[in-house]
Amino acid sequence: MASEDFLLLTNLIYNDRWSIQRTKFEYHKDRGAKATITLSKNGQTRELQSSAEDFVRFVIQMKKLVNLRGEMKLGKVKDTERYYKDIENLVDEKQEKTRAAVKSILSGEFKFSFNPRNGIRKILQDRIPVADLDVRGVKSHFFETYASLLLEGQHLVKLDEDTRKGNSDYAGYASKYGRILNRGFLGQANKTNMVDAYRKYIEAVQVDIEDLVRRVYEQLKYVHFLQQLLVDAGKVDIENGARAIVDAYWRLCELCSPMLHAAQVALAFSEDKGSEVGQSSLDNSVKSLRNNPETMNLVECVEPILRNSEAHCSSSIVLENGQPFVVAYESRKYPAREIKRFPLSEVTNSLNCLAKSLVLALCMTFQLFEYAFLLLVLGSYEFKMLLVTLDQY
Repeated sequence: MASEDFLLLTNLIYNDRWSIQRTKFEYHKDRGAKATITLSKNGQTRELQSSAEDFVRFVIQMKKLVNLRGEMKLGKVKDTERYYKDIENLVDEKQEKTRAAVKSILSGEFKFSFNPRNGIRKILQDRIPVADLDVRGVKSHFFETYASLLLEGQHLVKLDEDTRKGNSDYAGYASKYGRILNRGFLGQANKTNMVDAYRKYIEAVQVDIEDLVRRVYEQLKYVHFLQQLLVDAGKVDIENGARAIVDAYWRLCELCSPMLHAAQVALAFSEDKGSEVGQSSLDNSVKSLRNNPETMNLVECVEPILRNSEAHCSSSIVLENGQPFVVAYESRKYPAREIKRFPLSEVTNSLNCLAKSLVLALCMTFQLFEYAFLLLVLGSYEFKMLLVTLDQY
């Protein structure tokens, strides 16, 4: 039969929703075992002590667990032996397990039967599918997961360094964008923890980075194809040539939208105003970044009006004093209204800026930031304890 102390304790925890803050276990040769547990609720604390066997056993089973936000709490574990074994498996003080994982991947000895990135994403979502193949893979092969991100990140670092050497504009954009992302999103970890900081970043930015990278390289390839067509064609009539330039331009502006939104959110986070940004919008991002002296050059060649062509406005090519202009019209109302006109030379220069420097700088830096952030998350105590917690409910 359960003791009165045990019944009181479990009623406070499971029915009245008191949280466990601290536990203490003592053993005296003459008096036997005694356990102390401190509970809290709505700013109040309550301490219970007992030598009852069921009370003491319950307190002994209390271990450190982590919730989905990476916050530590004390809770009763289902399997104490597995709890300690999982912790031991994740310890790598001398980096020997990490080096072995890198070696096994590079040699081809280890081959992934799961998707590491998907596994990490699923572990960091609101409901973790504990039995999912990718989730199990990350837990069972944690160091191989970490090593794969490390190797991919190192490859990107090399590409970034090589590009910086030959393109000063790229280097300038990349350095500034990287500083903004680091300050805004990694800075949140100082206020909470690495797992929570990453979740807040994902929730605020909502970008599938792998899909974004695919689209960036596809569209850059297509834009270079259009440019080469114009070169190979030799003399092209001004209207069709200008339309090819505008087509290439709006495609690259569209790609910038999620990456510039991330910069806008990062700036807001660094000022504790993350909730004020709202939905992703290129118009709002460009306006916000143009009004900030630190970021105004990140949008110097991004024009939302032309990005909207032809979905939200129409355009035409006209000659004024022998010089071609791109004229944007508001065509969803009657009568159609001219919004703005741009010299074709200005659009061409902006296209070159996007195609040669800005888009790639934003994309590469965004990728590098994502890898660096994930490596910090995986290396954090909170993420490892989240893996330990997975099988204890």
